[in-house]
This record gives sequence, structure tokens and C-alpha cells, in this order.
Amino acid sequence: MRELDLTRNQLSGEIPLGLGDLAKLESLNLGVNELTGGIPPALGELASLTALWLYSNQLSGEIPLELGELASLKVLWLSGNQLSGEIPVELGNLTSLQSMTLAGNELTGQIPSQLGNLAQLEILVLTNNQLAGRIPPEFGELASLTKLSLGSNQLSGSIPPELGNLTNLTSLSLGSNQLSGQIPPGLGNLTNLTSLSLGSNQLDGQIPPELGDLSNLTSLTLGPNQLNGHIPPELGNLANLTWLWLRGNELSGVIPPSLGNLAKLTSVDLLSNQLTGQIPRELGNLSNLEHINLGRNQLTGQIPPELGNLANVTGLFLGDNELSGAIPPELGNLAKLRSLHLSSNGLTGAIPPELSKLVGLEALRMGGNALSGEIPQPLGDLANLVELDLGRNQLSGAIPPALGNLTNLTQLDLSWNQLSGEIPLELGNLSKLLRLRLAANEILGEIPPELGRLANLDELYLFWNGLSGEIPPQLGNLTNLTDLRLGGNRLNGGIPQQLGNLTNLQTLELGTNRLSGPIPPQLGRLTKLESLGLSTNELSGMIPRELGNLTNLVRLTLQSTLLVGCVPGSLQGQLDLNRSNLGGLPFCAN
Repeated sequence: MRELDLTRNQLSGEIPLGLGDLAKLESLNLGVNELTGGIPPALGELASLTALWLYSNQLSGEIPLELGELASLKVLWLSGNQLSGEIPVELGNLTSLQSMTLAGNELTGQIPSQLGNLAQLEILVLTNNQLAGRIPPEFGELASLTKLSLGSNQLSGSIPPELGNLTNLTSLSLGSNQLSGQIPPGLGNLTNLTSLSLGSNQLDGQIPPELGDLSNLTSLTLGPNQLNGHIPPELGNLANLTWLWLRGNELSGVIPPSLGNLAKLTSVDLLSNQLTGQIPRELGNLSNLEHINLGRNQLTGQIPPELGNLANVTGLFLGDNELSGAIPPELGNLAKLRSLHLSSNGLTGAIPPELSKLVGLEALRMGGNALSGEIPQPLGDLANLVELDLGRNQLSGAIPPALGNLTNLTQLDLSWNQLSGEIPLELGNLSKLLRLRLAANEILGEIPPELGRLANLDELYLFWNGLSGEIPPQLGNLTNLTDLRLGGNRLNGGIPQQLGNLTNLQTLELGTNRLSGPIPPQLGRLTKLESLGLSTNELSGMIPRELGNLTNLVRLTLQSTLLVGCVPGSLQGQLDLNRSNLGGLPFCAN
């Protein structure tokens, strides 16, 4: 028998020792099964073996050093098992080996420098193990190597400059390690390289301009690291680049306009750097772009209207910068857009009604700007919207009832604006809503009982408005609620006993209203409650002893009320008295 192929047969149990007796076997493929136990050392006796595939099983134990005796072996695939221990140095004797993958195991120790003897090796994949120590500089002698993948280990030290000798290399993946030092400029010699991944390390220094010579490169990942200095304009020469990922570094200076030459680019991510200056209008030339993230930098100036030419873009992230001026109405041309993040800038002017043309939009974040004017009624046509954040602006006028059409919405934040009018009862149609934040506006009228239909609601923020009337007992239906804040309004009447049904509640803030009557003893059921604010109301009567059941309560405010009696003594040891105010009431004696 020269070939034995039993892949994908749901085989279980251990590998039979007798396979070592098949002296003429040239190819053994047991991949994608459910084999357990160790790799038999007897397989090292198969002197004619050229290919050994044991990948995607549940094999454990160490790699037998006897495999280093397979002088004819060209292919060794042991990936996707539970192999442990160190890589045997004897594997460096396999001078005929062309492909070795040990990925997805639990291998430890250092990578043997003897692997640098494998002159015929074309593919070496050691990703997703627990390998430590340095990358052997001897790897620079593997002249036939086309793929080197060492990512997702615990490798340390610097990247050996010798890797710049591997001129046949098409893929170099060293990401998700603990590599330090600078990126060797010699990597710019690897002109056959199509993928270079160095992200999630501790690399510092500047990005070598020589990387701009990698004319075949399609994917470049250099973040997150600690790289500094400017983005080299030479990266604009990478005509085949589709993926540029520099996020999470300390890069400064301007975004090179030359990046607008990367006509094949589909994703550019510069998030979390220290980039300054304006967004180059040349980026509007990138007609294949699907994802652009420039967030968390120090970019200034206006959003270029040319970004409205990015017909294929699905995600546009410009938040947490210092951008100013109006939002370009041209962004309404981005027909494929699903996420638009412009939060935390200095944008001014009205929300362009053209944004209502973005019918595929799922997330619209424009909070933390200085936007003014009314919320456009047509935003209610964005039926796919899951998240709408317009909070922390200067918006005025009434909340459009049409927002009640956004039945996929899970988050709605209109807080910290100058909105007026009443809360539209149509918001009660938003059955998927998890967070509703309308706080710190000038909203009047009563709390609509229809909000009690929002069964999935986790947060309800209505504080600091001009709301009046009674608290609807229907809010007691919101049993998933963890945070209910109604303080700083003009609410009157009693506290509904139905709020005692909100057993997941952690914060209940009702302070600074005109509530009257006693504290309902049913609030004693809120055993997860950590903060209870009842101050500055007209509440009266004794404090219910049932509040003593609130074993997680750390903050309690009762000042400026008509309450009498004493606070349950069981709360004395758990309340944080620096955050609480009991209005002079004593703790009850046990």
C-alpha cells in the first residue's frame, strides 16, 4: 500500500500502532476526524512517507521526535489538535520538507533554530500556539519560503532583519505576539509579498518608507502597536492594496493625500492615533472603498463633500475628532452605507434631510456635536436603523412621532439637547428598544403609558425635563429594566406600587419631583437595587421596613421630604454614607 486516505470519516479512537509496519506507504491522510491519543512514534519508521496529514483531530501529547527520521517527507500537517510540549529540534532534519503546519495546538517553548535547515520549505505555519522566545534569524536562510505564519503566540524580541532575504515570500504573518523594536526596512525587499501582518505587538519607531516598494501587496496590517511618526506618503504607491490597517498606534502628522491613489482599497482603518490636519478630499477617489475609520484622532476642518462619492462604502467612522462645519448633504448619496459615526466632534448646522435616503443605515451616531435645528421627520423612514444617537447637541423642536416607525431600533439617545413638546406615544411601538434616553431636554407633558409596552427596555432616562402628571403604573411591566431615572421633573402623585415588579432594577432615581404619599413597601422586592433616590419630594409617612431587604443598596437619598421614623437598621453597614443622605433620619435599632 502506497497511499491511505481516510479523511472526513468520523474516525475515533487512537491511531493504530500497526500503521508503522506499512513500509511502502508514501501518503497517510487521517485529517478531519475525531482521533484521540498521541501520535505513535512508530510512524517515524515509514521511510518512504512523503506526506503525513493528521490535522483537525483531537490528538494530544508531544510531537514524536521520531518524525525527524522521515527523510523523504515533503508535507507535515498536524494543525488543529491538542498537541503540547516543544517542537522537536529533530524536525530540522527533514531536508525534503516543503510544507509544515502545526497551527492551532498548545505547543510551548522556543521555535527551534534548526528549522532554518529546511532549504526546500515553502510553507511554515505555527500560528495559534503558546510559542515563546525569539524568531530564529536562521529563518532568513529559507530561500524557498513563500508563506511564514507565526501569529497568535507569545513570541518576543525584535523582527529579525534576515527575514528581508526571503524574496519568494508572499505572506508574512507575525501578528498577535509580543514583538518589540522597529520594523526592519529590509522587509521592503520582499517584492512578491501580498500580505504583511504585524499588528497586535509592541513594535515602535516609524513605518519604513521602504514598505512602499511592495508593489504586489494587497493587505497591510500594522496596528495596534506603538508606531510613531508620520504615515509614509510612499504607501500611496501600493497600487494593489485592498486592506490598510494602522489603527491603535501613535502616528502623528497628516493623512497623506497619496492614499487617494490606492484605487483598489476596500478598507482603511486609522482609528486611535494622533493624526492631525484635514481629511484629504482625495480619499473621495477610492471608489472601491467599503470601510473607512478615521476615528479617535485630532483631525480638524470640515468633512470633505467628496466622501459622498464613495458609492460602495458601508461603514464611515469619523467620530472623536475635532471636525467642524456642517455635515455634507452629499453623504446622503452613500446608498450602501450601514454605519455612520460622526460623534464627539464640533459639527454645526442642521442634520441634512438627505440622510433619510440611506435606507440601509443601521447605526447613525452624531452625538456630542453642536448640531442645531429640528430632527428631520424623514429619519423615521430608515426602517433598518438599530441605533440612533443624536444626544449632546443643540437640537430643538419636538421629537418626530415618525421615529416610532423605527421598529428595529434598540438604542435611541436624544438626551442633552433643547427638545421640547411631548414624548410621542408612538415611541411605544419600538418593541426591540433596549435604551431610551431623552434626559436633559425641555420636554413637557406626561410620560406616555405606551412606554410600558417596551418589554425589552434596559434603560429609561427621562430626568431633567419638565414632565408632569403621575408616573404611569404601566412602567411596572418593564421587567428587564436595570436603570430608571425620572428625577428632576414635575411629576406628582404617588410612587406606583407596580415599580416593585422591576426586580432587575439596579438604579431607581425619582428625586426632585413633586411625588407624595408613602414609599410603597413593594420597593422592598428590588433586591438588585444599588441606588435609590427619593429626595426633594413631598413623600410622607414611615419608611417601610421592607427596604431592609435591599441587600445590594449602597446609595439612598431621602433629604427634603416629609418622611418620618427610621431607616431599617440592616442597611447601616452597607450604605455608603458619602453618597447617601438620609435627611437626618436615624437607623432603626435592631
